[in-house]
Amino acid sequence: MKRVAMAGLHHETNTFAKAPTTLNDFITADHWPGLTRGDAFFTAFAQGNMPSSGFIQAIQGVELVPLTWANAQPSGYVTREAYETLVNYILDDLQHCGEIDALYLDLHGAMVCEHLDDGEGELLQRIRNQVGPTLPIVVSHDLHANVSERTFLLSDITVSYRTYPHVDMALTGKRAAKALLPLLATDKKPAKALQRLPFLIPLTAQCTLTMPCLDIYTQLAQLESSHDVLLSFNPCFPTSDTAYTSPTVLGYGADATLAVQQLTHFIEQQQANFATQLYSEQQAVDYFKAQHQLGNTFIFADTQDNSGCGGTANTMGIFNCLLANNIQNAAVAIICDPQAVVIAAQHNIEDCFELTLGDAFTGRVTLKRLTDGQFVGTGDFYKDFHINLGPMALLEYRGISLLVSSKKMQAADQAVFRHLGLEANAFDLLVLKSSVHFRADFSALAQEIIIVESPGENVADLNKLTYTKCLLKKM
Repeated sequence: MKRVAMAGLHHETNTFAKAPTTLNDFITADHWPGLTRGDAFFTAFAQGNMPSSGFIQAIQGVELVPLTWANAQPSGYVTREAYETLVNYILDDLQHCGEIDALYLDLHGAMVCEHLDDGEGELLQRIRNQVGPTLPIVVSHDLHANVSERTFLLSDITVSYRTYPHVDMALTGKRAAKALLPLLATDKKPAKALQRLPFLIPLTAQCTLTMPCLDIYTQLAQLESSHDVLLSFNPCFPTSDTAYTSPTVLGYGADATLAVQQLTHFIEQQQANFATQLYSEQQAVDYFKAQHQLGNTFIFADTQDNSGCGGTANTMGIFNCLLANNIQNAAVAIICDPQAVVIAAQHNIEDCFELTLGDAFTGRVTLKRLTDGQFVGTGDFYKDFHINLGPMALLEYRGISLLVSSKKMQAADQAVFRHLGLEANAFDLLVLKSSVHFRADFSALAQEIIIVESPGENVADLNKLTYTKCLLKKM
């Protein structure tokens, strides 16, 4: 029986974020598993919307050899200690796992370290140095991957998510398994092609539920079928400043070059359609007051404080603007402030007490609920994820509910509201610290969604950032 090893390393690095990403960030479980090695793979990835889960479910007729898998929340540069420790775990496992016939790597594709830019490419280079140039290696990538030439050349096939919100992560793992199986049956590797686009796409314009990405991925599927190839489009992670930060189109198969050229041309024609409207805090509130219909729920996407893109998840700009405009029956989620939760836990339910919360608020809040922060995701993005946000507190201040956690997670699942005894659709206004992923579980209840430009480290207008390595046009 053929033996297939599998390993994973995930980090989406916002090189403009201040906080470094440490080894402990990779070890600790949150809404993804913590550091996982060996047979623990089969428990950690038994279910859920994760690439490794899909790969395990889909691979047939082989012996799976689990190595090391690790993930950390998006933040600043990965420290040298974290990267070298985790890569050495993978290489050591690989050296001692016995003879293998192929390797599957569950990677993000946008990891940047304090001592090297191309985290994934360097990992692949070290693996190739150890296993040689011919071992079949199949990689799965996040839709936001910044694919370097080295990653492309050192892997045989790369498949990427096709949805943002990423509701197809497990499905991508299944497609990776399907792509790997033919490589076990023959020594022949598929022809491949890569092409870059000459402009950066803002994250909020990369949503595949809306235009132009909805059309782009429809076109991708059509070209894939008509050319009998495997295609991926990575709109990229634009707040990762590297020389290879760019949208990419990848193709595999006899007709890969032509299919990649045609898809790239189609995307280039959509360039003007990636422009995104951003509202200031006051513009957003004014628009809400003018447009909100009684009984419906409005959503503000607090995109710049999105922890899923390196935000701190503790900025209070929109909240303070709501207070200044006397907005009530609103909720802000998820504010990460472990110290505030500790203080809240010293009080009884319905107690009122003075509290400093987040980066810019102090006031007399009411404690409505305390929980352990452990629950299971129910929306399409986090479905079946065992989420651990540490102790949580539900606070209220002047008619606004504040969902406060001890660990970061973007507000992308209504389960966090239900965990605290709330229903998201009971509010006139939701302020969600997320860019796009929230749409998977919240779009159906929203009268309207607008993107608010409030202070945070995930800068939405790319023209406001100073790039030193990526010189592409910013949309």
